[in-house]
Amino acid sequence: MLNKQSCVISVSNKEDKTILFKVRDRKYIPKLRVYHELVNGVEVLYVKDEITAWIEGVNEYGIGLINSALLVKRDENEGLNPIRRKQQGRVMSRDGNRVLKILSSRTIEEALDMVLKYDEGIKGHTFISDGTTTYSIEHTSKLKPKFRKLKSGTTHVRTNHGVLHPGAGYGGGASLESSIQRKEMVERVLKRSKKIKDISPNIFNESLKAKNDFNSAVRAKTKEDALEMFTSSLIAFNLQDRKIMLYILQDKGDYLGYIRNLNGQTKCSFDVYRFNKDNQIEKLGNKPDQFVEDVSRDM
Repeated sequence: MLNKQSCVISVSNKEDKTILFKVRDRKYIPKLRVYHELVNGVEVLYVKDEITAWIEGVNEYGIGLINSALLVKRDENEGLNPIRRKQQGRVMSRDGNRVLKILSSRTIEEALDMVLKYDEGIKGHTFISDGTTTYSIEHTSKLKPKFRKLKSGTTHVRTNHGVLHPGAGYGGGASLESSIQRKEMVERVLKRSKKIKDISPNIFNESLKAKNDFNSAVRAKTKEDALEMFTSSLIAFNLQDRKIMLYILQDKGDYLGYIRNLNGQTKCSFDVYRFNKDNQIEKLGNKPDQFVEDVSRDM
């Protein structure tokens, strides 16, 4: 049985908006919280995994960032390394602080420069966009970063095999086949999804047709593969509206709520949803400081 899988990211245009989208896979149950604050004087709204310090978000200038692994073993072991687990509970992501620094950018050029250079750069596949200009960057600890400006208004999907670095990531066999098929599934669903609100439900429902299939974009954890990667959340960034739409899978992730550390009117906003046990969508609270530990399993 194939024992590897990791995140899918995409950029597309829906309703004349640039949408960054991600399917996030983990081996553990993430605890996600939304933060709204000023970073170096810039309004930033972001989702943080409190277990590993993973962060992705959007800022007041419509700059957003999403990332998928190319050295997938790092993603699979994040939060589970047995040596560091004894020391501090979980393996912490080094990218969290990098992402916050990048999201304090005021221009896409400044953001790109930091993706490439700040604190040795962001590793993996990265899409960064301000809603008008989008860049794709590939970088691993073994390969220097390469980037490409993407054609505006088109759809691009990345999984866990290299495009600018063809030898990076999954290089063959069932793992590469999974990476290719998950990419193709998301491309098909994005093509037929006309509205922003349809993206996450359509990808979730398409995957339900083969929910235990390792080649599906959204994968459910089963008793037989309890130690393998499973999908915990889906997240979309509407860059023109500076809005985050976070979808959490019941029993696969916990929503801890929203913490707002700034006053006055803001440009960024968000909604949080859950796919419940009946695979229906429920909207969760997004009021400041409103959170309940383990809410996705308690409700």
